[in-house]
Amino acid sequence: MVDGTYNGRCDFAIEYAPPLTTPKVIGKIGLFDGHEIGIMLARPFWGKGCMKEAMTEFLQDFWHREDMKAQNEIVADVDPRNIACIGLLKRFRFTETGYRKGTWETHLGWCDSLDLKLERPKE
Repeated sequence: MVDGTYNGRCDFAIEYAPPLTTPKVIGKIGLFDGHEIGIMLARPFWGKGCMKEAMTEFLQDFWHREDMKAQNEIVADVDPRNIACIGLLKRFRFTETGYRKGTWETHLGWCDSLDLKLERPKE
């Protein structure tokens, strides 16, 4: 993890536990620098609702944490080709706030960024 004030306080492993088996870690959900969400899920578990369940629990926990009361939004930086991730975030009411070209150099070459944000729900 990158060192930061909030890192490690809102990072969670996602476990899969079929009946009568030992749970195994299949992914991660958490925040970088207190406000940018990051999610990862093992490919065999894509499309099975695991990340939807994790996101539901994560957001419920995040918005009610005393140490996160000052945070009024969560942001995301997504490769625009990652349609599944964008769809998941939009299901949770993240909205698009911008598009940036050539922001990340990866093994695929230069990637663009679609920026999204989720504002703290009104209580």
